Amino acid sequence: MSGLFASNLFRRVLTAVVVLPVVIGAIALFPQRGPWILAAILCVLGIGEAHTLLGRAALHASPISFLPGIALFFELAGAPDAARMVPLSGLPIIAGVAAAMVAVSRADRFGVRVLAAEAAGLLCGLLIGLGAGSFAGLARLAPIEDATSRIVLLMAVVISSDVFAYFVGHAFGRHKLAPQVSPGKTIEGALGGLVGAALASAVVATQLFATQPFGLIVMIGVLVAAAGIVGDLLESLFKRYVGAKDSGTLFPGHGGALDRMDAFILAAPLLYVFFNNLS
Repeated sequence: MSGLFASNLFRRVLTAVVVLPVVIGAIALFPQRGPWILAAILCVLGIGEAHTLLGRAALHASPISFLPGIALFFELAGAPDAARMVPLSGLPIIAGVAAAMVAVSRADRFGVRVLAAEAAGLLCGLLIGLGAGSFAGLARLAPIEDATSRIVLLMAVVISSDVFAYFVGHAFGRHKLAPQVSPGKTIEGALGGLVGAALASAVVATQLFATQPFGLIVMIGVLVAAAGIVGDLLESLFKRYVGAKDSGTLFPGHGGALDRMDAFILAAPLLYVFFNNLS
């Protein structure tokens, strides 16, 4: 094991040991509010990191271009108890109109080249809002007593997939998965991640979803893991485009908020759709 691998592994494990118990504890103690607060924090931090990275790449997107993504978060996640009287339905449309107006105004002032920045900001915001909103939305679906179980399934699948992919990729990885996007990822690692997701979803299925078909939960777990791998690659593509190694330094050994939520960007919406249609 090389010194670099050992050092990176130590930082990743140390950060996970510190952060994961806090996250799991918050979700267990506050089944509805915990996921909402966690998702809202990650949404704000992720959008902030995306805005900063776009600025570093000379794509100075207006903060308004991220507004539809924040509105999408509220559309999916709802609002805390104290703010439920605020109408949230349709917010992404209103925010989209506002973002379009600002984009046209900026293009008229600075030239059409700003449209690339506005489009990048819009896309980043929507993806982040979609992922974070779906994560929180899982806790609001019926039956409400399964809120924690759904979140546990999502986290177990994504984390297990990441861990298995990391170790299998380093031990057996020979064939690159997407060398132009993320040179470190291998096909062997991805397959290992899917196996890890299948094992994790099998355990969660037997413990928390006894009334659901075992094979169905395992199958959706594998599909969610596959979506997580694509989300990871999508964030890698974004970082490669802006010329950054990590999105930030919030989590030592893990990077920034975007680096930690990349898999959830597509994994959480897929699981949300599954349980939304199941309820």
